Amino acid sequence: MAVFRVTDTQLTTVADAIRQKGGTQGPLTFPGGFAEAVGQLPGARPFIEYAVNAAGNITRAKLYGFTTIPDSFFKDQIELEEVDLSESPNITVIGARAFSTCSKLISATLPQTVTAIGERAFEGCSKLALTALPAGITSIGARAFTSCSNLAVTALPPGLTVLPDNVFQNCRRMAISALPAQVTSIGTNAFSNCAAMTIEKIPASVGEIGNGAFSGCSGLVRLEIAAAVLGTGTRIFQACGALEKVWLRSSCETITAGSGTFSPFLSCPAGLLFFAEPTEKPAGWGAFFNRVGTGGATEASVTWGQTTCPW
Repeated sequence: MAVFRVTDTQLTTVADAIRQKGGTQGPLTFPGGFAEAVGQLPGARPFIEYAVNAAGNITRAKLYGFTTIPDSFFKDQIELEEVDLSESPNITVIGARAFSTCSKLISATLPQTVTAIGERAFEGCSKLALTALPAGITSIGARAFTSCSNLAVTALPPGLTVLPDNVFQNCRRMAISALPAQVTSIGTNAFSNCAAMTIEKIPASVGEIGNGAFSGCSGLVRLEIAAAVLGTGTRIFQACGALEKVWLRSSCETITAGSGTFSPFLSCPAGLLFFAEPTEKPAGWGAFFNRVGTGGATEASVTWGQTTCPW
């Protein structure tokens, strides 16, 4: 791989540098403030090794001494297959759109030092085969992993409190079994079509859930809902075709359900069984909270006063 060293502050992305240098050895230049962002290795400036194909498109890259991957840094590098971050062990931030639309990117193990991933950072990286996210991440931006259909993460970082709009939408292989215990907000379509998800509880800390947040999650079978608010949006669990039982806890104060077509459980199986901890329907639960089936036309049965887990 050709070696290029960071020496100046003019260009915007690695793509600009490749176009300027044409794959020959020479200095790379970066946006203003970049040197401060990436820091330095002892005795050396940060630099990149990378390989290009016959068409001049980058296929592999290795980063040395980075502490931040800037916004849009590898955006639209459609032939990029591998990014090696092993020589940048102190990266804390993956910038917005840093790898957006790198549709052939397979390998990019993230250092455990990462604490923030920007919006759309990996959007459209359909071959990205990450199996774990760094445990210290406390912030992930909207659409950060949208349509990463090969993402095989099995757990989310425990420090996450906000799961924003579309953050894992269409991540069909993401087999998480629990949400972070302190999560407070789940955005619109945050987990839509995450078919391998098997969570069984929406924690009491949740005070906001957007439209279709778990729609199409065909791996959900049993669900305890302790969230204070089930839906500032609607159709939250639409078309969760394997859902069999739902236990609604007393901590759930509000359920948005103004009509059958806006029920949280629209198009869920007609045989879905509801269990409720309260002895009667709370005032904050919409009249159509238990409507299921096509068009929300079926009113499912509810067992009231269920104080113990029914499964």
